[in-house]
Amino acid sequence: QPCAAYRLQIAPPSAAALPECLKGADGGWVATFVGVPGFIVNTDFLGEEGIEVPRTWADLAKPEYRGLVGIGQVGSSGTATMSFLAMTYAQGGSVEDLQPGIDFAAELRPNIEGVAEGNADSFERGEVPIQIKYDFNLIALANKMKAKNVNAQVVIPSDGSIYAPSALILNKYDTAHMDLGKMFIDWVLSDEGQAVFAKFGARPVRAITGDLKLPADATAGWLPDTLYANVQQVDTSKIDITKIADIWQNQVGAGG
Repeated sequence: QPCAAYRLQIAPPSAAALPECLKGADGGWVATFVGVPGFIVNTDFLGEEGIEVPRTWADLAKPEYRGLVGIGQVGSSGTATMSFLAMTYAQGGSVEDLQPGIDFAAELRPNIEGVAEGNADSFERGEVPIQIKYDFNLIALANKMKAKNVNAQVVIPSDGSIYAPSALILNKYDTAHMDLGKMFIDWVLSDEGQAVFAKFGARPVRAITGDLKLPADATAGWLPDTLYANVQQVDTSKIDITKIADIWQNQVGAGG
């Protein structure tokens, strides 16, 4: 029987093309799609203030953006933590060498201190006119603003960013539904399943690893590929969240 055959497999077969850092060795989890940290800018607000649109992470640390940049809590928010890692890589650091990111975050601190993470309402009102999020959320927010005649620009920083994977994890204690879970993972990693992620603006993991070519209608809402020239694949399994939370709180001093 099909389900009985599944019990003999260590990992769903569709995960075979993924590198080891994007799947569990025992098949317990797989990456499904990625987010790329970047930021969105309320260009109406910046234009009224006579401020240029930032194009890089380095730009965000300039004094003209003081009090204008919103980011979640690094070490608690996955998006914010991966954004800190993206800044680190943009400054020449890595998962193993966070010091360039720490140094840059100290420069960025005056521009984010006391500023909320931000949402659609605070963005529209210009209260948090620059917000750091994943690209697919930025695209969705820009589209929402367009419907309200608010001009917004999504920026993938030209000095670099990273592909941050989202994972689907099987509950190892739910043995009654394990076969169904494995089959669902297989579907999520299929061409059809991956196209679903693409259509809401996210880049499916198999498109990043290079073994999937998506139809044009699935990528119609994407940002141009040229904006992703300096986006890197990194082994996020090496991240120590506790260490990064401590760094943000005690070395950067931005944990309030």
